[in-house]
Amino acid sequence: SLLVVFFISLVCALIVFYLLLTLIVTKPLAELDLSIGSLDKKQYRAPKLTRFAGLEIKKLVSHYQKMSTSLLEHQQELEEKVAERTKELNRIARLDPLTELYNRRGFEAHMTEYMQCWQQSRHSFGLINVDVNHFKSVNDLYGHAAGDLVLQKIATYLKNTVGDKGEVARWGGDEFLILVKQDLAAISEQLQDDHESLVININEQDITIQFSVGSALVEDSDTLESLLHRADGVMYAAKFSHR
Repeated sequence: SLLVVFFISLVCALIVFYLLLTLIVTKPLAELDLSIGSLDKKQYRAPKLTRFAGLEIKKLVSHYQKMSTSLLEHQQELEEKVAERTKELNRIARLDPLTELYNRRGFEAHMTEYMQCWQQSRHSFGLINVDVNHFKSVNDLYGHAAGDLVLQKIATYLKNTVGDKGEVARWGGDEFLILVKQDLAAISEQLQDDHESLVININEQDITIQFSVGSALVEDSDTLESLLHRADGVMYAAKFSHR
C-alpha cells in the first residue's frame, strides 16, 4: 500500500510539475515564438503572458518587446527613405539636367497620358515644336558655356509662358516640345511673334532670341509619331521661311 501511495504521489507531483513548467516556461516561450514569427510579416504581435510566467521569462520578453518595436520602427524609416529616394531618382531620370525641363523619357510619359486621355475621354490637346533660330551662331561666337546659359533662359521663359496649361520638354539640342491642354494657337503665336521678352545679355551684348514654331492639334487618327511628325513639318516650314 505504501508503494501505491508513493507511486500516486509521484504521478501527481509530475503532473503538477508539468503544469507549472507549462505555465511558467513553455507557454510564455511559445508566445514569444509566435511574436518573433510575426516579425517576418513586418508586424508586431505582443506576447501574451499570464501572471504565472517566470520572472526571468518576463524580463526576457520585456527586452524583446523593446528591441522588436525599435527594429520595426527603424525598418519602417528605412523603407520610407528608400521610397522617397526612389521617387526622387525616378523624377531626376525624367529631367534634362541642364534646363530641368522634361527630357525625352519624361515627355513621352506625359505624351502617352495625354493620348490615352484623348482616346478615352476626348480631352483634346495640342503639341508645339519650338526650335531656336540661329542657336549655332551663339555657340560659335560666345562659346558653349554661353550657349548653355541661353538654353537655361529659354527653358525658364517657356515654363513661364506655358504655366499650368501644359508640359515643356527639351527634346534635344535647341529643340523644345510643349504639350498644351488649352490656348494652343495663342501660345504658339506668342512664341512665334514675341521679339522682346527674351533678350539675354552675353559679354555686355544683348541677344534677342527668336523661335521657329510649329503646332498640331490632336486628331482622331493620330498616334504619338504622327502628331510629332505634323508639328515638325509646320515648324520646319516656318524655320526655312526665316532664312
